[in-house]
Amino acid sequence: MMAERWNQVMDMFSAVADCSPNQQKAYLDEACAHDPDLREQVEELLTNHAMAETEEFLKEPPWVIDDIPSFLPNFDEYKQIEYIGHGGMGVVYKAFDETLDTHVALKMSLPRRLTTAEDINRFRIDPQSMARLKHPNIVQVHKVGECNGKPYFTMNLIERKDDSVSLEKHSTRFHNDPSGAAKLMIRVARAVHHAHQRGILHRDLKPANILLDDEENPHITDFGLAKQIGSDANLTETSEPLNAASVAYGGIVGTARYMSPEQADPHPDREVTTVSDVYGLGATLYTLLTGRPPFQADTLEEALQLVRDPEQKPMPPRQLNSCADGTLEAICLKCLDKDPARRYRSAEGLARELERWLRHERTVVPQPFPTRSWNWCRRNPGVTILALAAVTLLILSAVMVNLAATQMELRLLAATGRSNTFAAQRVGDNFRWLLEFLGGKVVATARDDIVRQSLKTMPDVKTSQDVHEFMKTDQGRVFQNKADALFKRYNEELKERGIQFATMFFLNKDGRLVVHAGPFGRNPSIIGELFEQRDYFTTARAYAENGKREMEAVHVSRVFKSKYDGYFKFAISMPILDQGGSFLGAVEVSIPMDDTLGLAKSGLHGGDQKVVLAGRMDQRPAKKSGKSLDYMKHEYVILLHEAFEGERKQEMRKEIFPLDESLDPEKRRPRIDQMVPELDLRPMQPIEPDNDYTDPLGEDHSQKYGGPWLAGFGQVGNTELMVIVQQKYEDAVGRPTSLARKFVWWGCSSLALAFVLAGGVIWYRNRRAMDKERL
Repeated sequence: MMAERWNQVMDMFSAVADCSPNQQKAYLDEACAHDPDLREQVEELLTNHAMAETEEFLKEPPWVIDDIPSFLPNFDEYKQIEYIGHGGMGVVYKAFDETLDTHVALKMSLPRRLTTAEDINRFRIDPQSMARLKHPNIVQVHKVGECNGKPYFTMNLIERKDDSVSLEKHSTRFHNDPSGAAKLMIRVARAVHHAHQRGILHRDLKPANILLDDEENPHITDFGLAKQIGSDANLTETSEPLNAASVAYGGIVGTARYMSPEQADPHPDREVTTVSDVYGLGATLYTLLTGRPPFQADTLEEALQLVRDPEQKPMPPRQLNSCADGTLEAICLKCLDKDPARRYRSAEGLARELERWLRHERTVVPQPFPTRSWNWCRRNPGVTILALAAVTLLILSAVMVNLAATQMELRLLAATGRSNTFAAQRVGDNFRWLLEFLGGKVVATARDDIVRQSLKTMPDVKTSQDVHEFMKTDQGRVFQNKADALFKRYNEELKERGIQFATMFFLNKDGRLVVHAGPFGRNPSIIGELFEQRDYFTTARAYAENGKREMEAVHVSRVFKSKYDGYFKFAISMPILDQGGSFLGAVEVSIPMDDTLGLAKSGLHGGDQKVVLAGRMDQRPAKKSGKSLDYMKHEYVILLHEAFEGERKQEMRKEIFPLDESLDPEKRRPRIDQMVPELDLRPMQPIEPDNDYTDPLGEDHSQKYGGPWLAGFGQVGNTELMVIVQQKYEDAVGRPTSLARKFVWWGCSSLALAFVLAGGVIWYRNRRAMDKERL
């Protein structure tokens, strides 16, 4: 260090020596913003100053470097001696060796004050170590001697046209060239391995100690911290005493940012071995990939703590440089493992690993599956081409078979849709004819003279009590007996068709129920109830007011929940008129919803087709003062379904199963009122799986009704009843097309199994090769 520089360091040290650490940091941040070397030198003095009271402080006298001359006078066979640079132990000159007739690098000890015999002995260790090593990537020593009592030695002069021989100054150009960094480190690692074979540990491997010539050949230099393998004695225990990047106190030697954890921890159990130099090689590779050392800190103490702490890991290189390869990153981090046993066992092992990476072979470090696969393909192009041909052939076959199956599927979809739609329309027509037949019974009832006369002569009843009082009269009993007789006669006539009326009742002109007939007799609880808002009454009254003819006045009502038995039903109603056409009331017969309707099998072509009957709910309350029930919010409900058949399932008829709302609200369900406008008799279009049609009961009721279905729709005349003929998608389309797809699946499975078996064999062979490599 020049005297002027030393004075600058001492002035700044004196200014902050008595300040707090925070004040020292703030002062140095400002004063050394553009001179990081100055800051490192001041921080080193501050660290030694803080340790002045400990036994670990400098065991040798403090020293100061005198001025270093730029030129030296000629001596012996050395001429033209020019200053090149200096480090912590010596100064290097360029000189012309007349004996060798070439330029050499001449290194002398620094001109220190208070230089001791131990200092001179340490300086001599460097050429002694280098002289034992003969390798093209290690700087060679030519001669060792003394001049005016000062030791010196000469070695190869590494020169470049740009005067920047240190790898440290060229590390940035390897950021985008990971392969170049790997090739360089292979040569450096083999040079280090050469030193290890001859019993020398370098212990200070870093970019600054690797020189590059014009041909990009690396040369390891500066063995000043070298150690004899198997010996407790260091070949030297000094480095760069006033450079915060290097350490030489308390038994710790090396450069903090590049030294291994066992070097940073002077504990006697932490032995420094060849894997310590492997760590230094990894740190150098890390710098080439990222442009920075593995650990960075503001102070020397913090840097040592980061290196020692087993929980602190270097940042993965790919987070700092996206060009870094994942496998090369893993190789680098394996070298930097805090546990020496988990690093590469030798520098030669690292060199071989880097060569395997360059050749795209399997490495000791785990590789991502895509990387391993790609590297294997590059190493085995013939097998890869055959495999790709087989895969391509299978894919083409699969595509062709799938296209054929898809075409078959589309044809089956169209045929199934037409079949289901035709069946739904046919079932709807059959049901309409049935309703017309039943409507004839209603017409006959409305024409009955006793019924007309009873309603015409009935007193004006205002309450249920009034109705009950009327029914006790002779006129009321005649009306009731007539209703019971008609109900019994009609059901006997319908028995041959397998059909029965559920109930029959009569409403007066105000919509009040006055007479009721059913299979179990009268139900007194509903006598006198108002049903003025129900669809079957309001429509009958509207027909009468509009002068509809008798058959035109027959109305199939919307769905309602019967107060008689609690089942969901629909009714056939008709206005009752006197001879002059005045509205007297209405007659209504309700239809039971069970398989006795005779429509479940009518018009169907196969056992896989299922019939569903849906109807629109009468959403108004029974009377003006009434309130809508919760179930009234559903617009369409299911009246007939396979699941409702059988005595044990009759109670399901009291539960509401809406068609336009799904048990799973995330699934789309078709709405009848959107698909078929009211009183629109146009043919229905089939619903395919693309419309996400499923059985209205869905999987929550039974697995039997889960999955996609194909459906056709048919309207029952001009009523608000809808017939749905549905067929499970798998039954209609899946079975015929599954064979072709199974062929493709088995072909793909067989090929995949072949690849797995081949991959297993290759993996086993590679694993054995890797095990041998580790040994």
